[in-house]
Amino acid sequence: MRPYILLFLIITLPLVSGGSTIGTIEGYWKISYDITNTNPYTVFVAVPYYDIDFFSIPLKSSKDFTTANMPVIYFVNQDYGGIYTTLNGELGFWMPPYTTVKVHREGDLLYVLNTANTTQNKYRVAGPALVSNTVIFDEKEQMDLLYKKGVKVDNYRLYVRGKFLKSQDSDVVSMVIPAPLVLKNYNKFNKIVGKGDADIWVNSYNDYIKGHEKISYKKHPELYDAFNDDTLIPKMLTEPDDGSMNIKLFDVPAMVFTTTDNTPIEFSYIMYSYDTN
Repeated sequence: MRPYILLFLIITLPLVSGGSTIGTIEGYWKISYDITNTNPYTVFVAVPYYDIDFFSIPLKSSKDFTTANMPVIYFVNQDYGGIYTTLNGELGFWMPPYTTVKVHREGDLLYVLNTANTTQNKYRVAGPALVSNTVIFDEKEQMDLLYKKGVKVDNYRLYVRGKFLKSQDSDVVSMVIPAPLVLKNYNKFNKIVGKGDADIWVNSYNDYIKGHEKISYKKHPELYDAFNDDTLIPKMLTEPDDGSMNIKLFDVPAMVFTTTDNTPIEFSYIMYSYDTN
């Protein structure tokens, strides 16, 4: 049975019998980019082996959903392709003047999706499970250091391939999952949907949650006094060049689906960042 697109305000069976695992996300990620030595002399570029910056950020949430936690679990498999050597104990590579080298770093990811512990001793209405956080990959500071030394970064992109596997504890799973790994300052997102596969992507996680809330509000306005409460909107702090603090809403594409199938739901996408320097 193929997953089908989740409709607003669908009625679902309880996702789990008590607090437990809903499912898991397993996947693979790859960061790739080109670096060019703009200096009129050869340079040695050392690469960070362990200093990879992943961090989790909260997204907009809603009372209409059952919250599912997505803890940050990732594995790094550094693959440097044979062009690397060591200089004074540091791993890196030599770049003659005005040459370009393709660099990539890759690894595996694993997320176990859990709901809060509840005791099934009373009637309750369970909405779709909402994963209200995502994991950010941020290497901009490292790229800026290269730029200051005359090394330019181009074609920076993140490729993610993965699958969602439903827990055996649930007959039906209804999910809203933001893109599980994203670039902090991404400019473009391309979903990859195979021929014959269901397209489970929506363009905006925030818009989807907001639309769901609006329908709920129209149906039961007396239950949504805090519908326009700005505290429900997450804020992401960024620091512009002038040193002032700018507050903006962070958003990502999301996967939305309902399934009874025990076969994995596969997904893949590419994110691009054009402002690494």
